[in-house]
Amino acid sequence: MRLQQLLQSIKPDDCLPEDLVFRAPKGGIISEKNFHQRAWLTVTAALGLNEKDGVTMTPYNCRDTFITLQALAGHSSTTIARWVGNSSKVIEDRYLDRLKMDKLRPTDV
Repeated sequence: MRLQQLLQSIKPDDCLPEDLVFRAPKGGIISEKNFHQRAWLTVTAALGLNEKDGVTMTPYNCRDTFITLQALAGHSSTTIARWVGNSSKVIEDRYLDRLKMDKLRPTDV
């Protein structure tokens, strides 16, 4: 709800439903490569987050984190799949199986 309110507050008055929410500086579609090289790497470097545990952080990591957090919050694989544009099978195979395995891992005694 807060995200929806934020997006509504920054929406131009003459915006049509099919208009882009976030636009490139010249008004078109944001290029993923341009975004990654100019914005993502600059921000993550400034925050010291370019790499974590030997893994280079990408915008896609945010998507993985979102899916994992939603699964941990108890949302169904069907709902999460609808939100992120996947099938529920992909969510179950890629995320839920891993979470189930983590719960089965023995704890240190």
